[in-house]
This record gives sequence, C-alpha cells and structure tokens, in this order.
Amino acid sequence: MNAIDRGVMVIHLRQPFLDWINRTVEMSSPVTMKELEEDCSVFLVPEQDRLEDMLEYIRPLKPRLFEMELESWNRDPSTWPQERTEELFDAWCELRAHSKVRDLVDGPIVKEPGELLTDLAGTWVVISSPDFDDEYLSMETTPCVVLDQEDHEITGDFHIGLISGSLSGVIEGDRVRFSFDGMDEMDPANGAGTITIQGETMTFTLEFHYGDVFTFDCVREGQDRVAR
Repeated sequence: MNAIDRGVMVIHLRQPFLDWINRTVEMSSPVTMKELEEDCSVFLVPEQDRLEDMLEYIRPLKPRLFEMELESWNRDPSTWPQERTEELFDAWCELRAHSKVRDLVDGPIVKEPGELLTDLAGTWVVISSPDFDDEYLSMETTPCVVLDQEDHEITGDFHIGLISGSLSGVIEGDRVRFSFDGMDEMDPANGAGTITIQGETMTFTLEFHYGDVFTFDCVREGQDRVAR
C-alpha cells in the first residue's frame, strides 16, 4: 500500500443541482439526493500541507468543474445556468478536500488522454490580449510561450509582459489543462490555466489563485501575424 503525493477533492452536489437535474433530464423517476451521494466526482490535486491550500488551488477551476458536472447529466448547454461562476458553483456544489491518498493497486496509474492535440511543441509568440495593450506585452522581451510535448504531457515556460513562469499539464480532449508557478512583477504567483487551438491560433489562459484570469492569443514563431 503506497502513499501518493496527491490530495483528493470530492464534489458533492447540493439541492439546487438536484432540482436542475430533475427539471431538465428525462428520467423514469426523480433522482434523489441519496443517489447523487452514491457516486461523486473525484479529482487528484497537488499535495498540500493544509486542506485550505488544496481548496485554494482548485478555486480558479470551479467554473470548468461546474461545466463538467453539468455535462455529465445533460449535454445540452442551453439547459445549463447562463452564468457559471465560482459563486454559483459554491451554491450548487460542495468541495471536500482529503489529504490521505493510498494506492492499493500494484500496477502503474494509466492516464487516458482522449483525443490528442498534436504538435504543440515549439515557441508560440503572443500577438494580442483582451487584457493588456501591446506596450505591456512586450515590456521585457518578445512575449512568448515555449512548449514541450511528450504524448499527452505538456511542459513549458512563458514570459509575457511582467508575468513569467513554468507550466506542467496534460491534454484533456480538445485542450491542455496545466498548473503554473512563476512571478507577476516582483511577486510570486501560481495557478492553473488552459491551452486551446483554433485554426492557426493558440489561446493561452492563465487563472491566478488570487482571482485574476488573463487570456493571450498566440501564433507559432515565424508565422505571419493576423490583424488584430
């Protein structure tokens, strides 16, 4: 029996979520709270010294976790709440953190990446952002994201304006989800983020643990920049 250097977050659905399920999902009989509690979603998170730190780590991911829970019951987004905010997540769901994780299986843990995004490795130059002007983006150097890819695992570094750091993540379907550590101006910063591809453009999103979310549009180094 081996300890794993991860914590566990369990999502327990509250009454408003149950009410939404019974309004929008066709069932032979209404779902009960007891049935919801029989099988909850579980997520591994980085090991932390305190349970409060685990909850803080996952806080920027709440809107996406909310969507994942909604989609698991009803794939039609038109039935979902229009504003899927952190506050609404907390009203509809409860997160419980657990620090003691043991592996009872002798074999390795196999991660299933789903449909791989291919050929992400290389240097991606930031060409625009809805959150910053050009002067800020190029304040210290050419703003860029440098990625390495091994199967579904992604690592890399970024330097955009006064924000810099290193990231590590995995491909989940049509996007990369990662965590990062770095600096914002002179202050330590960390959080989570996503990478998506649409055509020739990569969208790079940073979700800081203290609440800010910044988005950057990137193209491969040497590729012609599109008009902004």
